[in-house]
Amino acid sequence: MKLVLVCFFAFSNIFLLNSQSVYGNVEYKSKINGSFISEDVINKEKDKNLRNTLNFLNSSIKNNQNKFVFVLDFNRNVSVFSMNKILNVDNDTQLKYAIITNSGKDIFYQNIISRKKIKKKIMFGEEFNIVSNLDSLKWELTREEKKIGKYNCFKAITYLNKKTKIEAWYTTQIPFGFGPKGFGGLPGLIIELKENNIIYFANKITLKTNKIFEIEIPNTQNTISIEKYDSIGRSAKSRLKKM
Repeated sequence: MKLVLVCFFAFSNIFLLNSQSVYGNVEYKSKINGSFISEDVINKEKDKNLRNTLNFLNSSIKNNQNKFVFVLDFNRNVSVFSMNKILNVDNDTQLKYAIITNSGKDIFYQNIISRKKIKKKIMFGEEFNIVSNLDSLKWELTREEKKIGKYNCFKAITYLNKKTKIEAWYTTQIPFGFGPKGFGGLPGLIIELKENNIIYFANKITLKTNKIFEIEIPNTQNTISIEKYDSIGRSAKSRLKKM
């Protein structure tokens, strides 16, 4: 198995060095598989107000999911992923909740040279550039495969934590290790990704030749670690509870 992977990566590197395709663009859409928050979780909640909030969140996502379009731009070394801007959001509370839940205000960067990924996020009116290691997630490459459009795809699995399982379908036909929401590091482009009950799927893939496409990565001097960011978030939540 190791020999196969070594041979594959060697072939991929040769492909990247000689291929004329130096820039790619993928349009992703998303859909809900069932409910974002399970009915069991909602029904077990004793607080009526919180139950109503969870139901409102579920309906917000369900009613607005088809409005979202995400774009992944990449060259050989870096990528950026974000949601296309939606107009007239301020007067639609459900839409605003759905955008936040889908990380619609966040921007995700990957750099396969430095092996870093950065998430640009706004929290409590302040901008954070959260940096983490691209190799921090350990993918399990399975033997499962399926055809998505014209691409032969393979399944990979990883876990963000004990409760969050990530399933990715990637294709070696496009040997660029990028994907939605900062997920990547696989032997090919992620065509479909499932995080909790939200599925992101490639709706349109464009590979362009003989074009240099530069992606500006946030300055690493203005970044914080994911551990520091989580600490700030916990402190902020603690202060809110005491108010």
